[in-house]
Amino acid sequence: MNGGVGLSLRIPIFNAFQVRYRTANASLSVQNQQYQADNVRLQLRQNIEQAYVNMTAAAKRYGSLTRQVEALALAFKASESRFNAGAINSVDYNLAKSNLDRSRINQIQAKYDYVLRIKVLDYYQNKPLSF
Repeated sequence: MNGGVGLSLRIPIFNAFQVRYRTANASLSVQNQQYQADNVRLQLRQNIEQAYVNMTAAAKRYGSLTRQVEALALAFKASESRFNAGAINSVDYNLAKSNLDRSRINQIQAKYDYVLRIKVLDYYQNKPLSF
């Protein structure tokens, strides 16, 4: 028969290295989370600034298309009076009409794009969205 006896001894001095490692790891994890939070804040700010730039561009586009519609409406009115007088043919009249219609369609698209951009900014400002 063989018999054996074992003895185990645990010294807490070496446990301090594990505690130090875990503490350092936890502080690095906290710092990493702070960097990620700063990154999210920066990305949100960039999104808001981009939304503002898009809104101002949409407003300018809508304004220019409104002026274009006004100009083409005057040109169509002149073409209509010239067509009724027999000074131009139906092709030129229809071309003036189609230009006016196309510019009105573009103006409507620009208007809704502008409204959408305003609503995006309202969302970022926590304003209630109403249509």
